[in-house]
Amino acid sequence: MVLKITEIQSPDELRLFEKDWNRILHTSGEDEVFLRMEWLSAWWDTFGKGKRMLVLRISDSDRVVGFAPFTITSRRLQSCKTLGFLGSGPSDRCAILAEDERNDVHAAVWEYVMGREGWDSIDLRDMREDGPTSSNIRRIYPDAEYGSEVSPYVAITGTYEEYFKRLKKKNRHNFERYWRRLSEKHTVTFGSRKPMDAKDDEFQEFMRLGKTRWEGSGIESVLSYPNMAKLMELAVISLAREGIPTLHYLKEGDRTIAVGLGFEYLNRYLCYLSGFDPEFSEYSPGSLLDLKLLELCHRNGLEEIDFLRGAEAYKYRFDAVDRRLIHFSTSRAESRKGILGRIAGRPRKDRLR
Repeated sequence: MVLKITEIQSPDELRLFEKDWNRILHTSGEDEVFLRMEWLSAWWDTFGKGKRMLVLRISDSDRVVGFAPFTITSRRLQSCKTLGFLGSGPSDRCAILAEDERNDVHAAVWEYVMGREGWDSIDLRDMREDGPTSSNIRRIYPDAEYGSEVSPYVAITGTYEEYFKRLKKKNRHNFERYWRRLSEKHTVTFGSRKPMDAKDDEFQEFMRLGKTRWEGSGIESVLSYPNMAKLMELAVISLAREGIPTLHYLKEGDRTIAVGLGFEYLNRYLCYLSGFDPEFSEYSPGSLLDLKLLELCHRNGLEEIDFLRGAEAYKYRFDAVDRRLIHFSTSRAESRKGILGRIAGRPRKDRLR
């Protein structure tokens, strides 16, 4: 049976397939909060200007069996049109969605892309190395340019007390010392809650401290980047209906010392962004907040805490291990070298007749 591919080029049309999207996402081997339609819709409403939506809908007879969420971005100075993922940048995971991880769906996507005009280069980022999207691309494009980035995580096993004892002695000592010194001068409590909208007081504190944390450091806060604040607000509003966004915080009375925004999804916790009051920096409040979060996740029976992209040193103080993310780049000219044959496992000449 030949798979049929249809292009979706508007967010309104894409939302018509939300039921199919969610069904396929759950069996795709790529089920991540950053691939939920709520997140991608918020991303498009924030960063879609100047981009062309190109979502490929793949059907097998009358059944939708996959989606390839792409965009095409034109670079004015270079007159170059780049095919990338919908959601790229703020999304820590990107992928093609194929029902039951079907390899033929992935192959059909790339055969269609190769035969379609309107792009000069491909730049796909943040695919899980162990996911079907990355595996299929590396099979089809074995000679392409690849890069990688790490996404450290902590697998939760046993009790929190057992986990804490496994930490390096130096790190345990520092955590205990910071908490003791903080507690001697301040009455601090840890808490978490799920915001219902962007007007939530603790969410507003997250937005404020996410920026003030970096004041005077010479480093620009991610929340100061163009439109990031808008994305956070739209994403929290839409994902809150599913109970996914979570705020965790340290407070002294009504004063927030540190606060983080994460996503609780499929029994995992994803730490997205955080901030703290610079007046408390001597106590390493960001690390103490993460430690309390790890304790909470142990108590609640979660399976994993994912610190997401980046190899920042603080993540490894919690004995995090790396999960690799793959980046893939190629040009139209390079991608044509033998690829049509590799897509179907036949010699190139058979595919070009």
